[in-house]
Amino acid sequence: MNIERGNKMGRRVRIATVMIACIGISGCVTEQQKASIYGMQRPLSAAERAAVLNYVKTDFFDPYSMRDVSISNALSGSDPAKNLICLRANAKNRMGAYTGLRTTAILLNGSIVQNSSTDDPACTDARLQYGPFPELERAA
Repeated sequence: MNIERGNKMGRRVRIATVMIACIGISGCVTEQQKASIYGMQRPLSAAERAAVLNYVKTDFFDPYSMRDVSISNALSGSDPAKNLICLRANAKNRMGAYTGLRTTAILLNGSIVQNSSTDDPACTDARLQYGPFPELERAA
């Protein structure tokens, strides 16, 4: 298998994993279950904030130019070690243009990023609380 094909397959597997993880929060659950999940959201630990910051610095195209950055509380499903955290920001693309305010769902297992996806429905629910992310603003 060539490297390019392997990278594409790995990306597909990562995207599929995030989508499956997010279904537990946004897709195949009742409104009552969603209300319970969003009702139990909690602030992030220092380790979780550091994991997200490190992920952004290493995986986003130009993390130092991000504007209007905010980070959500953590959402937990049936496995309390796995948490979904959403990052909302206006970031530059590879052409150097700002993309507008977009959200990225980040799946953490403990303090390790497992996967991420852009514009996940779980991140746009009005019940999800966002707050500032000064650690990223200071990194700029």
